[in-house]
Amino acid sequence: MTNSDSNADSNSQTYSTHQQAVKAAQRLFDTDDDVSVMDIKDFDWSQYDVSEAISESDKPHTRNDILAYLYWVEDHTQSAIAQRFGYTQGYISDLMEDVPTGPDPTKHNASVGFYTTNDRPKVASVFDNDTELVYSYRLLAVAEYGIDALKPEEDGENKVVHHKTGIPLDNRPEAIEVVDKSEHNKLHNSDDTEFKIENKEPRLRNGNADPDDPNAVEEWWGHDWQKYDHWEDEVRSDSDAVGS
Repeated sequence: MTNSDSNADSNSQTYSTHQQAVKAAQRLFDTDDDVSVMDIKDFDWSQYDVSEAISESDKPHTRNDILAYLYWVEDHTQSAIAQRFGYTQGYISDLMEDVPTGPDPTKHNASVGFYTTNDRPKVASVFDNDTELVYSYRLLAVAEYGIDALKPEEDGENKVVHHKTGIPLDNRPEAIEVVDKSEHNKLHNSDDTEFKIENKEPRLRNGNADPDDPNAVEEWWGHDWQKYDHWEDEVRSDSDAVGS
């Protein structure tokens, strides 16, 4: 057998395999049942030659197997498919009535965002439109002390992240600690609670506050931190400056 004969035989086998894949793909849409996204995703398209399928069809833009392949396997939009065949997107959309167009159960939308509520930063994680919110300093506490540190006590008392400086935006590792909720209430609600400068930083201490003393937090911070709208950049830059 010559090389040309061998190549011809190989091409014939490849085309035959492609034809079998085309027929199998067309059978997906030849039933009375609706075709699902997973039906298309689970189909073996490895032997399906879409260029060959298009070239051998008089009206490839009307074939569900071709449209499904372009949309789900090659990840083309309806607009891109319309441009490929020289039609409008609306027309292609009408032709894809039997081809599901989403959502894709094998793909997920995930994002993470930051924002503040009551002057306290939160992290929002969104997974397939399901949003979970957590204060950023609780995530920091988990990173610093481990997840077990924030688990409730056996008596059910919750653990709270306490800001030693009294500044909810001061989320440096050295500025937070995990305490019982009852202890946290004592720290913040005692009649003689005050801030004092210690090691050049404000610390929440119990003692006799002098009403004539300057506000230790503002003295250390240098401004009214609560007026910040963009806590992330501005507070980080101030914290870095303090640490230098």
